Amino acid sequence: MGVVGNIPNLWPENISVEYTITPKAILSRQAMVITEKTKEHVQGRVETKVLGRDFTHSLSLVAPKLDNFTQFVLRLRHSIEHTYPVYVFLSENSDTSKECADEEALYALIRAQLGSELILHMVQSLIAQSDIV
Repeated sequence: MGVVGNIPNLWPENISVEYTITPKAILSRQAMVITEKTKEHVQGRVETKVLGRDFTHSLSLVAPKLDNFTQFVLRLRHSIEHTYPVYVFLSENSDTSKECADEEALYALIRAQLGSELILHMVQSLIAQSDIV
C-alpha cells in the first residue's frame, strides 16, 4: 500500500459535485441555438477569460462566409468563488454593467439583449449577406 495509503483524507464529507446552470452554460446554449437557427450562416461564439479573481464570458456573432465578421453581443463577469451576482456588459468597450442577482434575472437580461432591434437586424443582415456570397 505504501506511505500514501496511510495518509488520511482530510477533506470534509460535504464536498460534492453539484450540477448548476452556470452563466457560461447559458451563453453557450444561446450560441448553439443561433448557429442552428441560421443554418450556420451566423454562428455564436463564447470566449472565457480569467481576469484576476473573475471569470468573463463573451458572446459574439460570427459570419464565416463574410471573412469571419464578428459582432459583440454581451459579456458576463462573475467571481470565481460565486456564480452570482453576475455583471452584464451590453457594450464591448464599456465599464457600465447591469447586476443580475440570480439565474432568472440573468435570463431576462440576456433575452432582452438577444431580442433587441440592434441584434435582430444584425443577424438578419448577416444571413442575407451570407446567402449571396
